[in-house]
Amino acid sequence: QEGQADLARARFTELLEIGGSLGLDQPQGIASTNLAILDRQEGLLESARTRYEFAVGIWRRTGDRVQLAISLNALGGLHIVQGHPELAMPCMVEALEASLEVGSRITQADSFDVSGTTFLKLGELELAARTFGAAAALRADGVPPREGRDIEWYAEYEQELEAALGSPRFEELRDAANDPDLVSREVLAAFRAWIRE
Repeated sequence: QEGQADLARARFTELLEIGGSLGLDQPQGIASTNLAILDRQEGLLESARTRYEFAVGIWRRTGDRVQLAISLNALGGLHIVQGHPELAMPCMVEALEASLEVGSRITQADSFDVSGTTFLKLGELELAARTFGAAAALRADGVPPREGRDIEWYAEYEQELEAALGSPRFEELRDAANDPDLVSREVLAAFRAWIRE
């Protein structure tokens, strides 16, 4: 496993260097994103943040809205891990807007996961439950399930939320959030209001 990670790091570092020397955005963005994933897995959070921010800049410049949403979702999640949910908010606004613009239900579901966690950490428990519910509704409608470490991370966040709200209220709010587009509008409005304050 460790050897595979080292090999992946070497290959993505080489791709980043080649892309940089040739002035090619796509390989630099892909390589930077994958190096950020490796950094986060190894606990190198500041390095991961820098790499995600670099990738976000590339996707903004190239106009690749799906890759932009993927990188912003990851950056927002990293801000939460680092204890800064307030920094996740602008990431989630832009990620959700990009997802809706191109109709990417996969990145929309991922945005809901990170947004739900952000609301949890900000103490907006009912909105957190609705947001997690919208993610679940998308996945019940054909969006692929969470993968890898995301399964464990978000299960823990949802258990924390359920304990805070009580199971009946948590389930009521989660199960009622069966209109992802309506929840998207609620999430965006809430974050924008927080950002303006």
